[in-house]
Amino acid sequence: MRQLKPAIGIFKVLLFFYMLFIASNVFAQGGTAITIPSIPGRSICDNDFPINAVAVSPAPLLYASSNLNVATISATGVVHIVGIGTTTINAFQAGNPFTASQSLEITSPSPPKVTIAADKTSACAGSPVTFTATISELGVTAAYQWTVNGINAGTNSPTFVTPVIQTDVVQCIVTISNCHVTGASNQITGIKSVPYVSPSISIISSVTFTSNSLANGDNVTCTLTANGADCYAPTSATSNSIAISAASVAIGTVNIVASGNNVRSGTPVTFTASSTLPASKYQWQINGIDAGINSSTFTTRNLKNGDVVTCIALISAACTAPVASNPIVMNILAPPKITVTNTFTPNGDGVNDLWLIPDLSYYPNCLVTIYNRYGILIFQSRGYNHAWDGTYNGRKLPTATYYYVIDLNDITPTPKIGGHITIIR
Repeated sequence: MRQLKPAIGIFKVLLFFYMLFIASNVFAQGGTAITIPSIPGRSICDNDFPINAVAVSPAPLLYASSNLNVATISATGVVHIVGIGTTTINAFQAGNPFTASQSLEITSPSPPKVTIAADKTSACAGSPVTFTATISELGVTAAYQWTVNGINAGTNSPTFVTPVIQTDVVQCIVTISNCHVTGASNQITGIKSVPYVSPSISIISSVTFTSNSLANGDNVTCTLTANGADCYAPTSATSNSIAISAASVAIGTVNIVASGNNVRSGTPVTFTASSTLPASKYQWQINGIDAGINSSTFTTRNLKNGDVVTCIALISAACTAPVASNPIVMNILAPPKITVTNTFTPNGDGVNDLWLIPDLSYYPNCLVTIYNRYGILIFQSRGYNHAWDGTYNGRKLPTATYYYVIDLNDITPTPKIGGHITIIR
């Protein structure tokens, strides 16, 4: 690599002398052409730019501007814009009769497009509003002049913070610094000025506030604090004070008893409540579900094994909470198996004169029906409090076989019982 550097240097020297030889021959023969690329029109705000003239001869290029009030050109071919108008840019060489020229037109740029916006449409009276200016041309250096009602205000900044009233007119004038071209923004007016109000609050004895820790002599107050959405001055207010007068607490108890337990399904059971303090209301419950009416007694035949019966009483005395009674867990016995005899002798001797079914006493809603062999209804009874005596419409029925259907109508659905019964006289 070190051996190549001297060789390259010698090559450059030989090339320079060769080009000088060619240029001398060209000038001796009458000169050579010079060219300047077409120069597009420019704005007075544009930066310096090179004209990029090209000549065959290696002789140095020289430059000139025909109108120095429009543009000047440096010895290296860089144009500097001075003002609006037209000038001719020339390029030439010493000893070369040929020159190159291009016209350059400098125009005034369009004013910058400026838009301003406010950060709010209403503000508390005297509170600041922030205005922000945006220009469409990116990368330019600009100067900002804000005005309020046509009078200069603010600083050279794209933002302007000031308190305004509804009639104020805010605008921003932007000047492009390197060419002194100005543009005016839109105008903003009508920003609502909301007057400040002084908050106040008062409470009465039925204030919307609940506490179970108040004691006699406590004082309750309420403080109203603005949430920032309204114009309050000051931002909070404290109410009057309410003194608490707490009455002594009366403690009552309620006890309930049942008329029976360990009973058959469907047997009515009556529960009675007694309280140590007068009660104004009773609410009976079975397994926590309201039942019964507002009474100190509760009767039901719809109990199931394991049901828990309780009563909640509202004590009439002041400052007492509802009290719950002791629970009663019911033990309901399984219904008995119905045993039906299939003969009886209603002959008036006092023995086996009635068709007795004792177990039906546990089913007060049962329906007993009896038919003859032709399907004619001869007996029907809701509940079986009076056993059948073998008659139909007051007349004794003859010895024969009859047919019965018993519907228990139990709380728990059960199949109907059917069969035959024979009267023997």
